[in-house]
Amino acid sequence: MSAPRFTASNVAAQAVSVALTTTYTGLCLSVAPGRNKRLKMLAAQYALSVAPAAIASLHLIAGGSSAGIVTHTTDLAAPGIQSADIGQDSGVASSSVGSVANADSAATVVNPYYLMPLGSGFTAAALYATTPILVDLEKYGIYVKPGGWIAWGALTAVTGFGGFIWEEVDL
Repeated sequence: MSAPRFTASNVAAQAVSVALTTTYTGLCLSVAPGRNKRLKMLAAQYALSVAPAAIASLHLIAGGSSAGIVTHTTDLAAPGIQSADIGQDSGVASSSVGSVANADSAATVVNPYYLMPLGSGFTAAALYATTPILVDLEKYGIYVKPGGWIAWGALTAVTGFGGFIWEEVDL
């Protein structure tokens, strides 16, 4: 039997925080300290909904501490975290599907750093054809342990839709 898999995605266009600010907006996944699972990141995607005004590169950012995220300012809008097992008994909120993750569209994060660049710099006058296609994170062995978080980030302001797919495995 495989580990349970989950998805989270912005349901409305969301501004992504600029650079490595600790007052984060966008799409952020975290695991509270003391949980007995970690998130094995499988895939990520971001789609722009507004042309950026200045050069903007897209990144995965991450961080963590023994205290975890300081404040969960705005939970991800409904439907929130979803089971990746689509069909009967799916399509219910995270409290029903049993995810240990928290998904926020705004949070106060700790110790942010650039984890991985995913989209080259571009400007509104010279957009490349697409933002990153679905990025396979599974092969890179990226895990979010209790107290940690992962999120979409940008060098300068961008607005759009972020998404993550992960499975939850025992520590």
